[in-house]
Amino acid sequence: MRCLPALLLLLLVACCPSPSNAGIIDTVTSWFNGGGDETPTPGMSPPPQEDGVRNIHTYSPMTANTAYVLRYALAPGAGNFSDKVVDFAAGEAQLFSPVDGDLVIVFSAGNGLNTSSVMKEIPFLRPFVYTAAGPASLVDAYSQLLSVEGAASGDGPLADAVDEVTGGDAQQLRLVTCTGADAGGMQLAVLCGPWAALRYPRANVDVVAFGAAAWPSALNAPFAWAWQQLVTLHYLWPFELSAVQPNTSIDDAVLAMAAAVNPLITPDAVAQSIRVPNLPEFVPEQYADWAPEDPLAGLAPDSTLPPEYQLPEGDECPVILCKTREALSLSCLGFGKGVASGEDVLADLPHITLTDPNTSGDAVVAWNESDATLYLLFKYTEERQDWLINAQVFQSEDFTTLIQPFTQATEGDRLSELVPNVEVHSGFLKQFQSLALNPVEGGGESCMDLVPNTELLRAVCNLTQGAEPLRIVSSGFSLGGALSELAGVWASQMWPTADILVANQGAPIVGDENFVILAQATFGRAYKYVYRLDEVPSIPPLPDYVQTHSGIWIMNGSVILQDRPDLDIFETNWNDHTCDTYIVPETQEEIIGYVPQVFNATRVSVPAWVYTAQPAKQ
Repeated sequence: MRCLPALLLLLLVACCPSPSNAGIIDTVTSWFNGGGDETPTPGMSPPPQEDGVRNIHTYSPMTANTAYVLRYALAPGAGNFSDKVVDFAAGEAQLFSPVDGDLVIVFSAGNGLNTSSVMKEIPFLRPFVYTAAGPASLVDAYSQLLSVEGAASGDGPLADAVDEVTGGDAQQLRLVTCTGADAGGMQLAVLCGPWAALRYPRANVDVVAFGAAAWPSALNAPFAWAWQQLVTLHYLWPFELSAVQPNTSIDDAVLAMAAAVNPLITPDAVAQSIRVPNLPEFVPEQYADWAPEDPLAGLAPDSTLPPEYQLPEGDECPVILCKTREALSLSCLGFGKGVASGEDVLADLPHITLTDPNTSGDAVVAWNESDATLYLLFKYTEERQDWLINAQVFQSEDFTTLIQPFTQATEGDRLSELVPNVEVHSGFLKQFQSLALNPVEGGGESCMDLVPNTELLRAVCNLTQGAEPLRIVSSGFSLGGALSELAGVWASQMWPTADILVANQGAPIVGDENFVILAQATFGRAYKYVYRLDEVPSIPPLPDYVQTHSGIWIMNGSVILQDRPDLDIFETNWNDHTCDTYIVPETQEEIIGYVPQVFNATRVSVPAWVYTAQPAKQ
């Protein structure tokens, strides 16, 4: 799992609308009474397009994800169809559980809560970022959902309702989505994002909000930083929810919402939807010249804070780490090494191993039928052909156009149109293409309607028997980490309503700034681990390459939530590029790599500078 010395490496990689008539209410009511329910169910493949009504696979993932949430966001205007309602002084929260493991929380609170000029600490964020604050009216409204005794831990009426809806299995949630049905509800949904992430650390947490009032302007930089770290996928749409008028002639709820919202999802709207106001710089200017021989100083976790501001030690399921450990372990040990050491990490998962002899591309596709989770695992650099792939550092514009023939997206909804001018590393693309984008000769159609077979799709179809995955986990180490990000975008278009987790380790930089936008718009936050002074996350060291968000730095036994400071390639250390335990032959030094570090960590650490962070200059 190791490659070449540093010098050779350097040479190689130099709300609810006001319906105008009762028909909309009647239609939405029928949707919640069981009419046209197309919630993804294991064992069901997407229906073909009929009677001029597009199936959800013909839309972009941005439209599909938003349409899925809109079905529930519109519910308060059509009656009480929720699994549970929590009333509080400012409004109400309605909870829906479409399938086991998924939860949608819809907030409603009138015309907005961002009216107070007084700032107030956000109690449930106290153990994470104690300086996170917002307008008192908003914080007070959300605090009504928290018990007085458990405000800092998130306990209270909302958590009790989640337990009730999930049958006491809330800690096994796979996806929590927060949204709002009016201006105030949208603002509460923004607070819900980090609350849910801290409360249910195994789950991805998405936030879908609408309109200029969606993000309370007074939320400060420490809150914005925490939000960026904890929320997986978000759309802060620049249009109001009232602009979405569902097509009452379409029986299926999600398809009706998709047809209504799709015209509003333009390239400009997509780019704006992923922005987070008031973010600080990831690494403040005063640390930009940090060098490996320097003390960590302000980059280190702040150990001087009192115990009530610290995450609990010994937590078996630390936030962020908990949901990414499995992915990292599988992509490190799933290609034979685990078996060699007596640990077969794929023993309980039906899986297929793929190899392309021309590009040396290697992948494992695995399937967990019980929770409809698809695993896409990509191998690290190991063979000579892998190094030739790594060396092809010129960028290609073909990624999004190569995806198109293997999806059903129609004109105007293609990724190449919604996020134009994306460029990625041509070598990484070539290897991914050999596995996922080259049609199998004589292979015919896959189990997905009108989509031709590729090696990767054929493996997926063989394992799933056409079942629709509810969650997709994409992971890799080193070269495989780069491919995991390409696969995250690809999977979001292939299965646009699936929840996607991308977690990798020691991954190089994949593409340009537009690829970063594409990644955020399709699968959201990438959980990118960087170990100590590992060289590979700094390459290619070229100006057109931009690292996807967000880095997680493993340093001196701590897992620090921040990008590693920029380093010259000669300041990095090749010995740190290992995903498991490695013995340096020359010195017999034991390097405890990515996976052992992440599994042994009991908490993630917030760098000290975050507590006093100010918004970056726009």
